[in-house]
Amino acid sequence: MARFFGLVKDGKYDTFSRMKDLLVAMTVMIAPLGAVDHGPMVQWFQNPCHEAEIRWVEESDPRASAAYSVGYRQTGEAEYRWQAATKQAFATTRSQVFAASLQGLMADSLIEFAIRQDGKQAVEGSWKFRTAPATFRPMHFVIGGDMYHTRPLLDAMNANCGKQDPLFAALVGDLAYSNDQEPKRFYEWVDSWKKLAVAPDGRLIPMVVCIGNHEVRGHEYTPEEGNPGVKAAKEFYSLFRMAKNDKRPLSSYTIDFGDYLSLQLLDSGHTQTISSQKEFVKKSLEERQQRRFVFSAYHRPAWGTGCKPDAKEIQQAWTPLFEKYGVDAVFEHDHHTYKRTWPLIAGKRDDARGVPHLGDGAWGVEVRKPTPEELAKRPWVAKQAALNHLIRVDLRVDGFTTAAKTADGKTFDEAKYPLRR
Repeated sequence: MARFFGLVKDGKYDTFSRMKDLLVAMTVMIAPLGAVDHGPMVQWFQNPCHEAEIRWVEESDPRASAAYSVGYRQTGEAEYRWQAATKQAFATTRSQVFAASLQGLMADSLIEFAIRQDGKQAVEGSWKFRTAPATFRPMHFVIGGDMYHTRPLLDAMNANCGKQDPLFAALVGDLAYSNDQEPKRFYEWVDSWKKLAVAPDGRLIPMVVCIGNHEVRGHEYTPEEGNPGVKAAKEFYSLFRMAKNDKRPLSSYTIDFGDYLSLQLLDSGHTQTISSQKEFVKKSLEERQQRRFVFSAYHRPAWGTGCKPDAKEIQQAWTPLFEKYGVDAVFEHDHHTYKRTWPLIAGKRDDARGVPHLGDGAWGVEVRKPTPEELAKRPWVAKQAALNHLIRVDLRVDGFTTAAKTADGKTFDEAKYPLRR
C-alpha cells in the first residue's frame, strides 16, 4: 500500500506528500459518509433511457444485516415508489452490497431517489440523476480508465468529471487497484465518486463499468491460456451488475441508448479469453448497423504507444470486426498515458475507412512516457502525452468530437470525426 500514498514529483513519491495523503485518508475514514456507508452509485447496464441500478455498500453492523428499500420518483411526482433492495456479500468480506433495479422510468427525466430501512418511515438521504434521452440530440459523455493510485489524483479527476456535466461516465478498468485483495480501496473509490463526481446541479453521474487487470487477483492479463475466470475478481463482480448469460462472457455486454448510440464493453483477457468473445463482438456489431454512433471499449490496448507490448490477440480477433462493421472509435486503456491514433485499417492510416483508437488509461495514476524508440515503431500514433486525463466525447448532428482534458479542465488534444451512418 505504501506505493499508493503520495503525489508524484519527478517520478518519485516524496515524504511530505505521503504525510499529506495519509491525513486525507484518515479524514475520509473518520468523517461521516452520509446516509449509507459507501455510496450510493447509479450504474447503467441495459436500458439507460428507462432503467437504472442503484447500488451501495454497508460495511458496519447492524447496517449490513438490515433490509432496505429504495424509493424513487420522477419530476412532478409527489410520492415515492418503493422497491425492496437485494443484497449480497461484497466478495469474501462481511460487508453487503445492496442493489435496486429501477425500471419503467421516463426517458430524459430527472429522477429523485431515497433509501430507508424496512420498517422505518424516515428516509436516509435524497439523491437525483437523469435518465438518457430516447431519441438523439446533441449530448456528451466522458470515458477513461486506470483511476486510483492516490486519493488526490483520483479526487481531482472525479471532480473534473462532475464539472463536465456528462450524460454518463464510462469507467474502463483498473478502478480501485485492489487486485481482488484490498476491499477498502474499493470503499474509498466509491466514497470519492459519490462525493466528487457530481454535476453542477447536484446530480449523480451514472456510470458504465468495464473490467481491467487490477480487478483480478494476480492482476492478470491472460488473453488465452490460463485465464483465471470470474472467481479471481470477486470484488468487481459482487460490487457491480454484470451480464449473467452463460452463452457469452459475463464481463462483455453492449449498452444501447435508444436507437442512436451503442457502447460495447469487452474483457481484454482478464476473466474471459479474447477468442471466446469474438462471436459476441461480431453479433453485437452486426445487430447495430443502424445506430448513429457505435463505440467499443476495453482495457488492454491493441494499438498502444509502446509503454507495454500491444495486445496482438485483440489485433487478430477483434480489430477486423471493428473495421468491417465501421465502429466509430475504440477506447483503450491500461498503459497510463494518453494516445490518439490515426484512423486505422490493419494498423495503417486510412482517413476514409479507418477506426481511431483513443485513450490508454491515465485517470488517476502515475503516468508513463514511452521512449522515442518505441514510439518510432508505431507510426499509427497521431498524438501521445504523459498526462492524467479523461476524454470527453461530444455527439453532434454531423459526427462527434473528442477532447482530452486534464484534472483542471484544460484541453490538450482534440479531434473531429464525421458521421459514418
